[in-house]
Amino acid sequence: KDPYSTYQKITSQYSFKTSAYQVKYNGEFNQLLGKFDLVANGELYNTVLNNFYGLGNETKKDKNKNFSFYNVRYNYFSAEMLLRKRIHNLIQFNIGPAYYHYWNHYYDNKGKILAQPGFGGFDSASIYSKKTYLGGKASIVINNLNNDLFPTRGIFWNTKFSSLFGIRKNGSQIKKLTTDITLYSTLKKPTSIV
Repeated sequence: KDPYSTYQKITSQYSFKTSAYQVKYNGEFNQLLGKFDLVANGELYNTVLNNFYGLGNETKKDKNKNFSFYNVRYNYFSAEMLLRKRIHNLIQFNIGPAYYHYWNHYYDNKGKILAQPGFGGFDSASIYSKKTYLGGKASIVINNLNNDLFPTRGIFWNTKFSSLFGIRKNGSQIKKLTTDITLYSTLKKPTSIV
């Protein structure tokens, strides 16, 4: 099987200062279903630290609040099982089911924006309730890098779309479209061997 039959990777990180940790799993099973590969991904983040200023693009930052007021801490687990079709090792099409589970705690956000739901414009009754989503994900990856480890030429372009539906009363639909492109090129004349 090309380039290998299976690939399994588990990575983890741990913060001794905050006791936060994350575990990631990536599994690839090449040509498992004829010319289709199976890709399995999973992530567990306990605790994530992000900045949140409110809902919508028109949100104004309160100058009377310090930067740490906008820190939010939450946890999540996500998993996906995707069928992958590779075309000439240049383009990959992926599609399959996706799962996402989110939760947070008041004590992690005490004195922060999530502890004052009215300030952020969200519902105080559901801000600390667990939310679970199920749906689908599709992606297209274009990769013509000359070297995966130390590329000097090529393009890596990953575009993803997911649509998830809340499977509990407190979760609404989430749709997400992201694209990420990295270009590698030399800025000088072609290299020469001396």
